[in-house]
Amino acid sequence: LAESIVEFVVRSPLIAKAAKAGQFVRVLAWAKGELVPMTLADWDADTGTIVMVIQGLGSSSMMMNKMEVGEAFTGIAGPLGLPSQLHRYDKGETVAFCAGGVGLPPVYPIMREHLRMGNHVTLIAGFRTKDLMFWAEPDERIGLLQTQYPDTLDVVYTTNDGSFGIEGFVTTPLGAMLEGAKAGTGRAIGEVIAIGPPLMMKAVSDLTKPYGVRTIASLN
Repeated sequence: LAESIVEFVVRSPLIAKAAKAGQFVRVLAWAKGELVPMTLADWDADTGTIVMVIQGLGSSSMMMNKMEVGEAFTGIAGPLGLPSQLHRYDKGETVAFCAGGVGLPPVYPIMREHLRMGNHVTLIAGFRTKDLMFWAEPDERIGLLQTQYPDTLDVVYTTNDGSFGIEGFVTTPLGAMLEGAKAGTGRAIGEVIAIGPPLMMKAVSDLTKPYGVRTIASLN
């Protein structure tokens, strides 16, 4: 998808049939390896496949990212963890997602479920630079959701260096949203869900706290 970021489509029919938004798996890539927790980015019960997006950071993830099509993991355990709690908002409030880098894949299935429920969703996706962006083209996951839900999905991109979208961090457009909601000039915010680097999630939590907006951080 981008430098050191690889999307895996893995045949795992039992997990694909049982998976729910917000859950994860633990991957045993080879017999003497470690059980690595990975968020479920997508799944398809009909084809029996699951999707994981893996950023090569540690030795295990870097070795996994070198695997070729047709190779197999030794095992995958899951789905694990409690599914995300989904709330229906009937007064037009938006559910704001703040996704930092590879926080976008775990955000994707949760926001999709909110859209299916009829909630309005605002996605603020932040990347360090344009070259690290993914899933943004019209025929990719976020682009396809925008086509499917044109009236209930707003997407905002930020980049640290200003190479695409708003220059800065996800907190910049989120702050504008919070101020607009407070002043009555913007859509009310039902809740904020932040998934990404710990410092980003802390910044989001610190920003929303004075406004009293329900905020969920992913401490995975």
